[in-house]
Amino acid sequence: MRRWIVTVAVFAMAVSALGVGAQEVDPLLKLLIENKVITQEQATAVQAEYEKKKAGAKEEMKQAAQEEVAKAKPNLGDLSGVKIGGRIFASYQNGETFSAGSKSEDKTDAYNKFVLKRAYIEISKDITPWMRAQITPDISQDAAGSYNFRVKYALGLFHWNGGSFVAKPEVEAGIIHTPWLDFEEGINPWRCQDTMFMERVGIITSADAGVMFAGQFGGELPKSYQDDVAKKNPGRYGSFALGFYNGGGYSAVENNTNKTFQARVTYRPMPDILPGLQLSAFGITGKGNVAPSKSAKDPFKERKIYPTYSLLAGMISYQHEYFTLTAQTFEARATMRATVITPTPTTCPA
Repeated sequence: MRRWIVTVAVFAMAVSALGVGAQEVDPLLKLLIENKVITQEQATAVQAEYEKKKAGAKEEMKQAAQEEVAKAKPNLGDLSGVKIGGRIFASYQNGETFSAGSKSEDKTDAYNKFVLKRAYIEISKDITPWMRAQITPDISQDAAGSYNFRVKYALGLFHWNGGSFVAKPEVEAGIIHTPWLDFEEGINPWRCQDTMFMERVGIITSADAGVMFAGQFGGELPKSYQDDVAKKNPGRYGSFALGFYNGGGYSAVENNTNKTFQARVTYRPMPDILPGLQLSAFGITGKGNVAPSKSAKDPFKERKIYPTYSLLAGMISYQHEYFTLTAQTFEARATMRATVITPTPTTCPA
């Protein structure tokens, strides 16, 4: 038994020597050993030092390559905190509509179509703890059927905590929300079907270039109400928004030097008993978005005389977890495009 152990040990030593020898097989060193210029031990030491330096050089090259790759990669850290969302208004429509030029007896035309009314992509990022940037491209279909790309919102939002009287105050600047529509659409779900009435008839628009200040009165309603009923404008005693705008809307150029003032005030009379009940008032004052006349026949040529653009609206609303009720009234003089609103004459039968 002892003999076999000795034999195995000798064999292991031989294999180890062969391994070392295999590592020392370098043509130049082997030649120097054969000519007895250097000894086997010296050749082994030289070879070991060479292998060590060779491994270090490989590690340095690997590290340098990794650094170059890291430099070539885009700095994704700058995109941290970017939020991307979207909203699409699409529908299938099947029915009849009135058409004065229709050849049918009841003057109606049938329609059956899929419709993409609007599509938004919202991109926002918190630049600082008190500032957020937002851009919202908008895709809409014109009368000819083409889909057009335009910017709906491009704004900087400055916000802070506020106090007990005005909570969560914020300032928007750029192409921003107007005081009313964003508030109304947060209450009335009709926007899923079509635009709100005052927007549809051209009296107001949802966005315009300007600056707006908004906030919540008296702190906020409990989180349970916000989670179950509504998160937007959760002021305990209501909310407000007011601003100065070009007046023509985000899809029109500014045609004169006039600016419109728009303001909304909302009161929540019973936040503990009926938190969903709100009374809101909204007003606009300014001039219509038209340019001075350049016609030689116009006695007011080049004079800055613009039609009055004014609106006074009121709404009572109630939001519940399972339903929403609203009632609205308004009185307007002209539209933001300076189209004068006049009653349609009617004749009563004798």
